[in-house]
Amino acid sequence: MSEQIESDNPLNNTVSEVIDLGKSIEEVLPTLDGQETLCEGAFTWHIDDWEQLTQEKHVSPRYRIGNFEWDVLLFPQGNHNKGLAMYLEPHPETQSNEETQKLELVDPDWAACAQFAIAISKPGEDKSLNLVNVSSHRFCPTDTDWGFS
Repeated sequence: MSEQIESDNPLNNTVSEVIDLGKSIEEVLPTLDGQETLCEGAFTWHIDDWEQLTQEKHVSPRYRIGNFEWDVLLFPQGNHNKGLAMYLEPHPETQSNEETQKLELVDPDWAACAQFAIAISKPGEDKSLNLVNVSSHRFCPTDTDWGFS
C-alpha cells in the first residue's frame, strides 16, 4: 500500500504513482532468493523546473509505502562529488510524548530492509531517456539514507 503524504514543498513539486519507464518491476529489481517481500510500492517525484533547484539539498514530498513514510534526498550539484546525487530516506512512525510534548520514535530500534531503484527520466520521453540505479539496504537509526552519487 502506498499513499502521498501532504507537505509544504517550496518548489510546488508533487509525488504520484510511478510512471511507466517501459520496464516491469521484475526487469528493474533482481530477484532476491530466500527473501520475503512484506510490501511493495513506488512513487514518482515530479520536478517541474530543474533550474529552480538552486539549494545544495532538496527533499521530495513524503510518500507512504508499508509502515514507513519515504522521501528522496536530491543534491543537484553532488554530495561530496561533482555530479547529481540521490538518496532514499525512510521515516519511521513517531508519537507525541505526553510529558515532554516532543515527537519520539514508536520503536527506537526500528529497521527497514529495502530493495529499491532510483530512476531519472525526461518527461514525455520516459521510456527512452532514463537512468536507473538499483540497490538493497538495511535502514536503521544509525544508517538513515542510502543511494547514489
